[in-house]
Amino acid sequence: MANRKLDIQQQVEQSIDRKKREQSVKKPSKGKIAGFLFSRAQFGVSKRDIAMFSRDLALLQDLGVSLLRSLTILGERQHNKKLKAIINDMKSKVEMGTPVSASMEKHISVFGDFYVNAIRAGEESGELSKTLNNLADYLDSQMQIQSKVKRALAMPAITMMIAIGVLIMLFIFVIPTFAQVYQDADVELPLVTTIVVLIGNFMVSFWWLIILVIAALILLFYKSGKLIGLQALSDRLKLNLPVVGSITQRLIVYRFSNLTSMMLNAGVSVLKTFRLAGPATGNTIIAKRIENACKHIDQGKTITDSFIQENVFDPFIMDTIGVGEEAGAVDVVLKKIAEYSQRDIEDTVSNLSLMIEPVMTLIMGLIVLVIALSMFIPYFNMSMVI
Repeated sequence: MANRKLDIQQQVEQSIDRKKREQSVKKPSKGKIAGFLFSRAQFGVSKRDIAMFSRDLALLQDLGVSLLRSLTILGERQHNKKLKAIINDMKSKVEMGTPVSASMEKHISVFGDFYVNAIRAGEESGELSKTLNNLADYLDSQMQIQSKVKRALAMPAITMMIAIGVLIMLFIFVIPTFAQVYQDADVELPLVTTIVVLIGNFMVSFWWLIILVIAALILLFYKSGKLIGLQALSDRLKLNLPVVGSITQRLIVYRFSNLTSMMLNAGVSVLKTFRLAGPATGNTIIAKRIENACKHIDQGKTITDSFIQENVFDPFIMDTIGVGEEAGAVDVVLKKIAEYSQRDIEDTVSNLSLMIEPVMTLIMGLIVLVIALSMFIPYFNMSMVI
């Protein structure tokens, strides 16, 4: 029996090692390249790294490998240096008798509050491997949705960049030429032509300022969630902007319902689950509403009434949760909501480029039309005078 266990352990180690090597030499697909071009580069430990670690650890636990030996195996075969150091630190703490969830608390910025608390719940319920697999499934589904959003936005983003480049060329090279011709001919310019010429002259004279402003706006966009006073504004805009707001709200419902169903199924109390899931939604506005709803629940109100009072989700979602609450199966209903939300997000994202491109084409066409007319109206006036 001991020899069989050793053989299984060796097979697992070889399987994990082979999988790591395959992934290290795997070439990125076109979709991943597009996603990388239009997203921030990922440094440190990514969701993919955490999902892989979770699934590998769950596999070793299912096969009966001790927790200490499991962490040793994963640490030795980990290619991400930061995650390797974290796993080795966890191993040293587990070796001294510390629970694995407690060993993760030092690295809360990498794993997150929700992940650590889910692991703690899995330890307490004796279902650590199941919890790890559930967390890995959640992280995988999150990455799939994000990848689909990036792919859907890639082509509109490229189209917008090309259109902006064409407009810049017009303002810098074409418009000043027309303006000089009209100035030499002493032609009186209409208001729209004067405005366009002034914009062109400004861009020629202060191109460096425009580049600085664009760079500052991009930096502000990426850092708005980390700057004091801007995170709430950024989160509010994400909820209310056309198209973006609809997708953001669906993502929040998906994250909340998926995470809460997982925690409730693991035996975590309702209030603790909701308080952990609030920040995990990724939106401070919704997190604050959920926290306020928890205060109402703590005072004896139902989940449905508390969430409706704080306007956390739309009426359809709240009615569904209400049905689950009456039936005593909130975790089951939340899981169904998560599945429905995921399909809804995927359908919306698949049609996203179809919705955005016509609008962008129309807007850019109108801008080019206004510029063209502003340049040729004085020419037509000159022709009429001659």
